[in-house]
Amino acid sequence: MRIRANTKLVLWFNGKIRDRKVGLNILKRYLSWTDKDSLEAILESDYIVKLCALENESTRAKAETIYLMTNMDDINQASIFYKKRYKIEVCFTIVR
Repeated sequence: MRIRANTKLVLWFNGKIRDRKVGLNILKRYLSWTDKDSLEAILESDYIVKLCALENESTRAKAETIYLMTNMDDINQASIFYKKRYKIEVCFTIVR
């Protein structure tokens, strides 16, 4: 699932829930500093998902980064599925 860049999340960090929400731009910087491909985040205080930041490869891209959440263990596989789904979605957009 793709999430908006201005979303703030409660993180699961070092085995503990953080006490404040964090913006995705901070998470992207953390991922680049630590050379990790994903982090765990908490949704609605119940669901643990993996969060990743990917470079937007689209030629019509407005945003440089795409943020994805998944329950899959393999982030690379999740990004491949997202790219396929997005191509299908673009096929059905109405050009005005």
